[in-house]
Amino acid sequence: IGEAVFFQSGGREINGYIGDIWETMAEVLNFSLNVNDVSNLSLGLHQANDNLTSLLSELQHKHLHVIPHLLMDNSRRNIADFSQPFAMLGVQLVVKSKAVSHFSWLWPITPFSVTLWQALVTFLVSVTIAVHLSLWTANKLFPQGKQPQPDFCENFLHIYGFFCYQGSASHSCLISIQIMMLCSSLLAYILIQAYGATLVSHIATVISWEPPFHNLEGLLQSQYSLAVLNGSDIHSELKKSKGNVYEAVWKNAVKMVNSDQQAFHEVCSGHVASFVTSEVTTVNSDCKVISVTDLHFSSWISSGLVKGFPCKCLIDVIILRLRESGILNVLQIRHPLHFWKRQENQHHPSTRFDGSVQLLQVAPILSLYVAGIILAFLVLMLERAVATLA
Repeated sequence: IGEAVFFQSGGREINGYIGDIWETMAEVLNFSLNVNDVSNLSLGLHQANDNLTSLLSELQHKHLHVIPHLLMDNSRRNIADFSQPFAMLGVQLVVKSKAVSHFSWLWPITPFSVTLWQALVTFLVSVTIAVHLSLWTANKLFPQGKQPQPDFCENFLHIYGFFCYQGSASHSCLISIQIMMLCSSLLAYILIQAYGATLVSHIATVISWEPPFHNLEGLLQSQYSLAVLNGSDIHSELKKSKGNVYEAVWKNAVKMVNSDQQAFHEVCSGHVASFVTSEVTTVNSDCKVISVTDLHFSSWISSGLVKGFPCKCLIDVIILRLRESGILNVLQIRHPLHFWKRQENQHHPSTRFDGSVQLLQVAPILSLYVAGIILAFLVLMLERAVATLA
């Protein structure tokens, strides 16, 4: 029984062109393909005692048989046989991120666009005028003895208080005035929520950081050392690479470690870099790491089968034939969105912020408010008619 586990799947299906390949192989080779959803498990790391964690631990203890795509690594060869590779991944050099947030006194106006601010000021004045005229009309239609005439400035501060969470409900007994105040309060509440959420997002987004180096030459000139896992593919590649830079790095900057976890611990302690793949960076949660160089060494990605899987040789031949016939390329074009695709480095922080709330985004809210004002005037006319008949 072949049990394929796709650790990034959100359901009980193997997605992408690897899913097409494995479903075909299961049908041709006549073995059952039982897919388990283990999206709650990370891939896992290699520990110093030759044990593995998370999903790799499940493979190590033979609780599952196949991981459809698994990066080849020397530390995994004692628990898995690797089939014919599917694609190739690049390795990047990462360090601990030291991004710093910046502050500007202009931030209070950045959450909303200029047109939205203009619209809000216009609405604030318009609402004040509408409330002032409504109260003045109500006093004329329904005189209640000697009461002070409505003051425009007082009404403006009352409406403005809604937008500062300090407004109070109107004491008017007229339903029309209460409707108008309720609409103003609702509009202010929604806009304040949008403003606050966008401002917090702005504060969290606008950060900057200058990497300590951008290549291996810069690493040599910096105070950083390079953590390398003993016996790993990176260890072998770096050791056999020719050139003055690689030889200088190997002689002066390499710091050997015994596990992936120790490498990440060194990186998180600061002034230590390490070569990792995108597969490994998703596992680390101790600190925020960021890529500082382009792709360096390349590694093959393939299927990881538990030791002794009965169909390994046939699976290798099938994948090899798919590659030779060009079918594998066709499947890759059909399913382009997979994590082993080479992507541009998008981890560098940016000082730009383009997330301002636009006027069109709150147009429905403003439309509801206009409808509320119209409803308030209609109710006011109805109240006047009722008072006249009485």
